Amino acid sequence: MNNFAPLFPLLIPSFSSKGNLLIPTMHGKYVSDNYDLLLALDVRVSRTYLVSAYDVYYGFMPQEPFEWPETEYLFIDSGGYETNDAFELNERNKYNYKVLPWDAEKMEIVYRKVTTCPKFNNASIILTGFDNTGPFNKQLKAIQLLISKFPNTTIIFLIKPTFPIEDLVKSIAEEHLPLNDIPIIGITEKELGNTLRERLLNLILIKKCLLDCGWAGCIHIFGGLEPSLTKLYYFAGADIFDGLSWQRIRFQNNSSLFEPSEYIVTRTEHENRFLMMLDNLAFLQNLCNDMSVLNEERNKNIEKLKMGLQSDDISIQNLLTLLEG
Repeated sequence: MNNFAPLFPLLIPSFSSKGNLLIPTMHGKYVSDNYDLLLALDVRVSRTYLVSAYDVYYGFMPQEPFEWPETEYLFIDSGGYETNDAFELNERNKYNYKVLPWDAEKMEIVYRKVTTCPKFNNASIILTGFDNTGPFNKQLKAIQLLISKFPNTTIIFLIKPTFPIEDLVKSIAEEHLPLNDIPIIGITEKELGNTLRERLLNLILIKKCLLDCGWAGCIHIFGGLEPSLTKLYYFAGADIFDGLSWQRIRFQNNSSLFEPSEYIVTRTEHENRFLMMLDNLAFLQNLCNDMSVLNEERNKNIEKLKMGLQSDDISIQNLLTLLEG
C-alpha cells in the first residue's frame, strides 16, 4: 500500500545492531540488544520506526515481520550503515563488530518479505535504495529499477554525493525529470560535508536546485536525529530524520545515561536505559509538534541561516537563537 502522506517533520527512531551490544542466545547465535528493544516498545513506535534490512537478514533483529510492532510508516534501510567502516563517537560497541557479506540481492530478499507481510497491508512501507556509488545517472537508473520491482511502496533515492557538491547539483539539474516520480531523496548526514556549516550550506544548495527543477518531494537526512541538529537541518530544507542518538543520550538535558538527577539507583543499567529511551520518544513527539508550527518560517529563515553560517565561531545554540527569535 503506497499511502505516504505524513505530517512533517517526521522524526524516526532507528534500530540497528551497529554500535550497540550483540547478545548471545541459547541457540549459539547473536542478536542485537535492539532485538528485544523493538518488541518491548511496541505501541510506543506506532507512528513510525526504522530497521535495517541487513539486521533482519542476519537475524540480529526479528527476521519475521509479523513479529514487529504495527506502525503507520515502516522504514526499511538498505543496510549501508551497518556495512560501512565508520563509527559514531557515542557508539557503545565499536571493536568486535564483524561485517558480513552484503549486496542488493540480499537486501531485496528482506524487502520482498516485508512487502508481502499482511500485518503491514494498511501501513505505508518506505524502502531505501541500495548504496550505489558512481555517476549520478547510474544511481538514478538503479533506483528506477528498484521502483519497478516494488511498485506499491515508497522508495527513497539515497544519493551518494559526488564532491565537490556543485557537481551533484549540476547532475540533478541535468537529470531532474525522472526525479518527479521519486517522492523522497535521502542523504546521509556525514556525506553532506565535513563540518556542520558545510552540511547545512550543501543541503540548502541541493534543496534550492530541486525546487528550481520543479521537484515537490521531501528530503530525508539519515543520521540527523539529535534535536538541535534536526532543527537546523529542518530550517535548511529537510523534512524526515532518523538516527540512533535517542538510544544513547538523554535529550532532555543533552546528558549521558548516568545523569545524576535522572538515574534511579534501585534499577539496573538496562532498566534505566529503557526509561531514558521512553523519555526520549516523548521528547521527539513534542519536538515534532514544536517544529511543525515553524514550517511557514522555513523559507523566510533560509537567508538568516546562510548569514549566520558566515561566522567562523558561531555555535549551534547561537544559530537556533537567530532562527527561532
